[in-house]
Amino acid sequence: MTTSSSPVVAGVLSIISGVIGIFTGVTLILFSVFFIYLESFPMDVPHDFPFVLLQVVSMTWGIILLVLAIVAIIGGIYALQRKLWGLALAGSIASMLVFFPTGIVAVIFVSLAREEFH
Repeated sequence: MTTSSSPVVAGVLSIISGVIGIFTGVTLILFSVFFIYLESFPMDVPHDFPFVLLQVVSMTWGIILLVLAIVAIIGGIYALQRKLWGLALAGSIASMLVFFPTGIVAVIFVSLAREEFH
């Protein structure tokens, strides 16, 4: 069996997307906490401003991004090890949902290197 660098490139790109997703998810969760404190400060904002909606949306997207980022990192690790092609593919798809430019390349490389996984 011949080995190429495709799984390694796919794994690195998935991990990069996962790290970006972790930073983005944590930032969104911190924004949600910030909105909780922002609500208590006196300001010239209408009383019916939807702070709760901002909190819920920010927290929800932050948690979704964190979960996808963890899947992307785990899939990237398995791609580097050339094990469990299905999990490596799932990780690269998750990385595509987190950060499209690196994720789509990771999906292509994992798909092309299916025979190299054991």
